[in-house]
Amino acid sequence: MNDSIYKTPNSSQTNYNSIELAGNQFKIKEPGKLPSICVGCGTESDLVKVQDKLRYVNPIIILWILLSPLALIIAYFVCRKDVNIEFERCKPCNKKKVLWSKISIISWVGFIGSILLRFQFDGTVGVFIAIMIFVFLLFALFASAMKDPGFSVKSYNAPYFYLKGFKKMVAKKMVKG
Repeated sequence: MNDSIYKTPNSSQTNYNSIELAGNQFKIKEPGKLPSICVGCGTESDLVKVQDKLRYVNPIIILWILLSPLALIIAYFVCRKDVNIEFERCKPCNKKKVLWSKISIISWVGFIGSILLRFQFDGTVGVFIAIMIFVFLLFALFASAMKDPGFSVKSYNAPYFYLKGFKKMVAKKMVKG
């Protein structure tokens, strides 16, 4: 009699939760998986799987800044909720996101490097480096915005995350698929 009530978990297979429509948002549990369409353009062929982590922080948390910036940072890390999500992008959309990720990293490194260089130089060179700090910051923020998946967590009501920000064409295909 070798029957056991314990069954070994299958570690190679992740148990994903399906997505449901809730009003104009999509309701999903953690970990989530979106239907097999590109989240950027809605195509259904030549797809690449992407695993990402989306974060939700209640907007009320910003009021902790009234106490102190340190209290805000602590409240952010204590109160945030993460959802691991798997979705797909077509190869052209994925290449675009990878390119903007690389540009973002280079821009942030340039921003920090420019700040460090600014302490070394005065005069005309110092002014030029100060302008470069501003340019790197703007470009890094723009590149960071371009690399995000295009959708985000609107709200969290345990155990569900509500996703927003899908293009209308993609949302229609997600409902049908």
